[in-house]
Amino acid sequence: MTAHTDQRVAMLSLISEQAIPNVMAALLVNPRPRTLVCLLPEDKERKGQVDREFEHVFNGIRDALGQIAPDIQVLNWTSRGRGQPVNPYNADQVKQACQAIRRDPRFADVSWVYNITGGTKVMAQATLDDARANNCRALYVDTEYRRLIWDGENPVGFDEEWQRSVGVKEYLTAYGVEVTSFKATLADDLRQAARLLCKSHAGPSLVQKVKGSETPRRNEEINRSFGPNDLSQAEQQLLLQVTEILSGRSVEVHKASDGIELSLWTIDKGVYDFFWQGRWLEGFVFDTVCRLGQRDSSWRYNLPWRNVALKWAGIEFSGLQETASGSSVRPKNELDVAATRGARLLVCECKTGKRALDPGNVYKLQVIGHKLGTFADKVLVTDRPALFDPPSQNVVRALTLDIVLVQASQLPALDEILSNPEKELQRQKRLLGLAV
Repeated sequence: MTAHTDQRVAMLSLISEQAIPNVMAALLVNPRPRTLVCLLPEDKERKGQVDREFEHVFNGIRDALGQIAPDIQVLNWTSRGRGQPVNPYNADQVKQACQAIRRDPRFADVSWVYNITGGTKVMAQATLDDARANNCRALYVDTEYRRLIWDGENPVGFDEEWQRSVGVKEYLTAYGVEVTSFKATLADDLRQAARLLCKSHAGPSLVQKVKGSETPRRNEEINRSFGPNDLSQAEQQLLLQVTEILSGRSVEVHKASDGIELSLWTIDKGVYDFFWQGRWLEGFVFDTVCRLGQRDSSWRYNLPWRNVALKWAGIEFSGLQETASGSSVRPKNELDVAATRGARLLVCECKTGKRALDPGNVYKLQVIGHKLGTFADKVLVTDRPALFDPPSQNVVRALTLDIVLVQASQLPALDEILSNPEKELQRQKRLLGLAV
């Protein structure tokens, strides 16, 4: 089923803190509206002027839809003398604004759809009353149960395929965030090696154990981490090459007993950093989301991005993050792995070593979560062996901030966690007796 834009359809949307429901509504309605008119509330401190925060939200909606569906014209009713912002707690003002919009000569002979998802309860009720009085359809975007609730009609489940056009760039644009750089690929050999390290719950510890080890000890550690039938001959050889790289030793190109040539590995800084600097974990998360995106389901992830560098509009990280050497630096404006599905954003931070749960890492996800709205799932993936037994103060703080935590023993089942981050978050909160 293909959505098309109908110039005879217009949508009136109420603006609040969250941009995504307004983007979703315009994409989910069939036919799509030719014009989206947004009604913004008045600033509490500056009477007669638009609330600047909501004006920022409007700009994000306009820019995101401009990328996804450029044939939809997005208008701010309060700009360029079109109309005045409304008192969000004055029902009469809201109804008068709705009437003025409908009577605008530019919108003659159009069929109106009212999206009452945003705004205050007073704005939503007043807009609904106006819709009913003037035979206009009204809808509410129910993001929890993923359906459109139409006034006087049966709810309709989301057509998830219609929202696959909301990628990482489009989602971030909706929240006023600019992507300055990203990576969308990762070499197959690195992805395979990262999967090997996470195939067993003890696999990640190899990264710490084998550095500087002689060959007999490396073989011994591999045998401890994996059962006798866990790895094929080719996988064993590949893992040995990985441990050679971690030990800083030369790797000769050779063939395994089954004839598979293992010539992809070279000793260079990039490959060494991939393992020893912890980027193997980022590679594993990236690979996992890629494979989730290949599932035969409309509710699946788009292809992920990694190392997504961001330019924040008007927001800077003010906290400091202490490094291992004791110096303090500002956290990077970068997402390790990001992907979207159904107009939701998945953000994964990947941290290895004893400092994986440092306050700076939790703080960064907290800031990202606040900036990117309630439709962003935040996950902190680590190689730590036991985060919950007993839980540290940082573990409790992360869960309180709705950040899903992943420990080493969960890596083999990371696909299940990322398939439903909200379910895992609730499970972890119940485990520690926190409010769900």
